[in-house]
Amino acid sequence: MSRRNELPILPSVAPVLSLPVLRGIQAGRQYFMAMCPLSFIVKHLPFPPERLPPEKVIQRQINKSRIPKIADYLVKYFDDYILPPIIASIDGDVQFEPLSAERENLQVGILHVPESADMIINDGQHRCAAIKHALDRRPDLKMETLGVVFYIDRGVKRARQMFSDLNGHPIRTNRNITTTFDSRPYLSAVTKYTIDRCSILRDRVEMFASSCAVGSPRIFTISALDKAHGLLLRDLFTQDVQRDADFCTRFWGVLETCLPKVSDMVSGKIMAQDVKETYFYPYSIALQGLAASVNQLIKERPKTWERDLLAVGRLDWRRSNSEWEGRAMNAGRLTTGGNHPILTRNLIKRELKLKLSDEEQRVEDAFKHQHKVSTSRTRAEK
Repeated sequence: MSRRNELPILPSVAPVLSLPVLRGIQAGRQYFMAMCPLSFIVKHLPFPPERLPPEKVIQRQINKSRIPKIADYLVKYFDDYILPPIIASIDGDVQFEPLSAERENLQVGILHVPESADMIINDGQHRCAAIKHALDRRPDLKMETLGVVFYIDRGVKRARQMFSDLNGHPIRTNRNITTTFDSRPYLSAVTKYTIDRCSILRDRVEMFASSCAVGSPRIFTISALDKAHGLLLRDLFTQDVQRDADFCTRFWGVLETCLPKVSDMVSGKIMAQDVKETYFYPYSIALQGLAASVNQLIKERPKTWERDLLAVGRLDWRRSNSEWEGRAMNAGRLTTGGNHPILTRNLIKRELKLKLSDEEQRVEDAFKHQHKVSTSRTRAEK
């Protein structure tokens, strides 16, 4: 036997990354799932270049404003965060080495990736960039791991198709679900606590769908309540959930006694849906107008605000009331765009004898002028 045949087989001189992975099959192609340290992601899945020739682009343009938000989330909730896996393509010759030859271990092994191979992010470029920013501020995150799904693909055409398939059918959660499920925002905690304590709200708040279904006993949405409570407590937050919820509960307690048919609804004499069909105070534009007005009322008359708030019961809250036309209503339909929220709030403030701000007064004057012109034109046509 020649000496040449006795020489050991030398490893390749080309640098290779070796990743423990699980192997799977989709559409007849192999793909791999790895648990990668965040430091690995920063190093090997870099932020894409800002300027690429059009024929090389495989992703949507980076939205840089998203990156610090994700980084802040990682840093702030370093002990309670969650990130979905990143999806990447490897353009290069890889080798999969099973853990053993036993059948049950054929899908577990080591993926050997030449360092010369290109790794292209198909989904998760903002997460990758944010991870780098987060590690700069909190280096102890570097050994945390994140799932990365690797597909073995060559060329731009396939990568573009993958991006289209991954992002072509997104379903964005509505604000109600976000408010219901997210336990971190302080205001959401106050709102949920308030709902449990108010008879006017209990079992009458839609927590999931984006709007209340016709015929449903739920006539408020949690997102509308969240916005209203934010306006009610503006500059008044104590950062004590129970105390702030107590404040909101007092607000709803007064409304229960003075808004039309609310006490009958709470006692079960009339259906909640009948209230919503007849009156517009359950809608977001009215709730926000009430909350913002009461915020001013509390600041100006802290000792008498609950008694003074009873005055809103004198308003005609029926949707058919012509006084709301042009303010909360347009041709008989509720409308929330433009100056309608301000005009709605102005009418509530008038009843509470609250002074309008300069902006509110400007909008009010313009509305009255337009109404006068419109009335004169109508009379001239007759």
